Amino acid sequence: MTLFRIAFRNIFKNWRRSMITMLSIAFGFMAVVIFKGYTHNSYDQITIAAIFIEGPGHFTVYKKGFLKNGRIAPEKYLLTAGEVARVEAFLAKEPGVLWSAPKLGLSGLITNGRVSTIFLADSIDPAKDQKLWEFYTYGHRANNNLLPGGSPQGAMVAKELAKILELPVGGDGVLMATTRSGQMNATDITVAGVFPTITEAMDDKFIKIPLELARSLYDFDGADRVAVLLSDREATPLMRSQVEKGLASLGLEVETKSWEENSLYYQKVKNYLDVVFLFIFTIVLVIVVMSTTNTMSMAVYERTREIGTLRAIGLKPAGVVRIFAMEGGLLGFFGSLLGSVFSILGVLALKLANLTYSPPGIAAKVAIKVDLVPQVFLASLAFFVFLSVISAALPAIRAARQNIVDALGHV
Repeated sequence: MTLFRIAFRNIFKNWRRSMITMLSIAFGFMAVVIFKGYTHNSYDQITIAAIFIEGPGHFTVYKKGFLKNGRIAPEKYLLTAGEVARVEAFLAKEPGVLWSAPKLGLSGLITNGRVSTIFLADSIDPAKDQKLWEFYTYGHRANNNLLPGGSPQGAMVAKELAKILELPVGGDGVLMATTRSGQMNATDITVAGVFPTITEAMDDKFIKIPLELARSLYDFDGADRVAVLLSDREATPLMRSQVEKGLASLGLEVETKSWEENSLYYQKVKNYLDVVFLFIFTIVLVIVVMSTTNTMSMAVYERTREIGTLRAIGLKPAGVVRIFAMEGGLLGFFGSLLGSVFSILGVLALKLANLTYSPPGIAAKVAIKVDLVPQVFLASLAFFVFLSVISAALPAIRAARQNIVDALGHV
């Protein structure tokens, strides 16, 4: 306890230098906490988008071989109406399955009667589409692309595509695509709504149509996949395995794909943000180590005679190192506390500013949001204190090994 009191008093001997060190630690702490809070929020947002918009669902069921050969010969790997019914009946009995829906993807040409362009369509039963969002429990609903009920020809058209074809809400268009057997087919649509897609690459070609309309256009009464939503996201790997084995026992060979694998951007965005965080963390690490080491090196140099006196009255080298390590730890602790205050104020300032930006490849503007994650605060506090202790102990080890007489004679 005596060594702790000595260390506590020593950090105030040169309070300006100590304050500069604590400010360096505080700003480093703030940088780590705020960026980690930003990535935490970003991961949540892209996870929710992947599960409720891109998929949707926690995993998707395909007929065996579809993922490998479905693009080359899709007609051989589609789920027939009977197979879809069997899959849905099986899923309805599985505990933990909240929702399932057959889907069918199409591509072809869309025209307004004057101009034509390619389209990529996804289809779902409008009732299933509406039902999905009853399970959304994450605050504001970004469900502006839901298919309306009671409109068999109603289609939701991507914002840029509607702009290219000059298709207003309520306007009419025509979809043209090949059927399962390779024949050309066409159907009318009515624009029920216009919405921005998640990605810019899809904003000029994506539409969403009712499942029955897609089946009519493709001349097929089945689906290419069945989307599944679970009550627990963490149970996805287990449920995938159970569904594959359960359906195989019923004579239906299927394969599944998780929401992470289905998402176009989740893993890429996560990897990118992880690399940026590592880069920022490395810079902060270097600054804190250099700042703390410099402060403690100066303190050790100025207090060489004091170290000699402590050694002369019986304090061992390990005791000297402990004093300086405690000083470094206190600097790290107080600097981290100050950084916590800065972090909270910074997050509040960002919230009040309500800043938005357009991420690469994203069609809509995104608000800059930062989560205050208690685990990040605690982990950062422990890390910066540990880092400060090590940075302070290194110069103290050399000083503690000096000859006592030489230390007492130091000028």
